[in-house]
Amino acid sequence: MMGPTAVFLGILVTVIPFSFLLRLLQQLPKALVQSHKRWPLVANSLVTAVVTAAVALFLHRASDSSHGISQVAIEFLIAGVVYGFGLVLVLRQFCGVYEEFIITVAIAGLALRKTSYANIVKADGEHRDGGETRILIETSRGSRVTLIVPTRDVDRFYGHVRKKRSIE
Repeated sequence: MMGPTAVFLGILVTVIPFSFLLRLLQQLPKALVQSHKRWPLVANSLVTAVVTAAVALFLHRASDSSHGISQVAIEFLIAGVVYGFGLVLVLRQFCGVYEEFIITVAIAGLALRKTSYANIVKADGEHRDGGETRILIETSRGSRVTLIVPTRDVDRFYGHVRKKRSIE
């Protein structure tokens, strides 16, 4: 019987990475401008719990030999989407403008990208509905990142970029 081991493994592959990630991101300095509202720890713990339940359930059901390979593949896909969505929900809360750098999401929201002000070559704002502005940033390495900030804070972002660029 593989059930309890599968559930334990499901807990390990979600709780440890999500807890480590949250602990690491909580140590970031306070953002000058946040792209998205930061959730309380209880809400982030709830996201972790839902992802853990989905992964543990998948592993428990996959260890049961009564399911066919197509059923396991579909459940794997569902568990993977839940895991990725939970990761995106956690990561996007920490995007924004910080004192020494900006943080954006990359790879469909599944990774964070830190860009220092010294690497920003060009930044163009594109106003969107809903009070948000998408700023397209070109870096000195030729890559492009997108930073979303509340429209009311766009001038603050550009002012901070100018200030940092004049110091360097």
